Amino acid sequence: MQAWGKSRVTEFLRPSEVEALISLVSLDGDRLLLRSLWETGGRPGEVAQLLPEHIDTKSNCILLRNFKQHKRKTPTSPKLPVPLKRVYLFPESTLCTDLVEYCKINHIRTGEWIFPSRMNSAKPFNTVTLWRLVTKLSSNLGIRYIKKDKRTGEYLNKPAWPHLLRHGSAVVQLERTNRIDVVRDQLGHSSVRTTEIYATLTDESRRKIVQGT
Repeated sequence: MQAWGKSRVTEFLRPSEVEALISLVSLDGDRLLLRSLWETGGRPGEVAQLLPEHIDTKSNCILLRNFKQHKRKTPTSPKLPVPLKRVYLFPESTLCTDLVEYCKINHIRTGEWIFPSRMNSAKPFNTVTLWRLVTKLSSNLGIRYIKKDKRTGEYLNKPAWPHLLRHGSAVVQLERTNRIDVVRDQLGHSSVRTTEIYATLTDESRRKIVQGT
């Protein structure tokens, strides 16, 4: 597939760009991993730890570990399990059934990672490997992202990274539901103020559509 041509600097990925990214992936598991990131809006680490029992085909939803709402234990408190959040998919999504079929074909059983590490199947998919996969694909498509270097304060033009799928998913969910409270729960934000950032992105995308820019 050819590159998109002129590079586009972005804060989130559009559906057409995600579709292009996924089309470049050869492995079924990697394609499902990117689809899961996009369709759930989950954080990379959350999606990487997906288990077969977290797929609810009846309700068409996926349960993800919510790392941001996991309270760190203190020296005097017991280790608590990471809470799960239910992420409901759009009616046309076949992600749940596709994941179930993938587990069946690859003999992935309860308690086993759907997306295991390439180096050690006892561990979940490595987020660094995921980062490299997405940045390589986005470089091929000419999709860029302006990222601020925390050490120097300089702004760097970098290839798109996995978290931008989450940003794009949030924008799509807001546009389709027009319910910031619903999207907040979908994404697992502790405060609606965080979700409001994506509402700004939605307004900007609407302006571009109306003005044709």
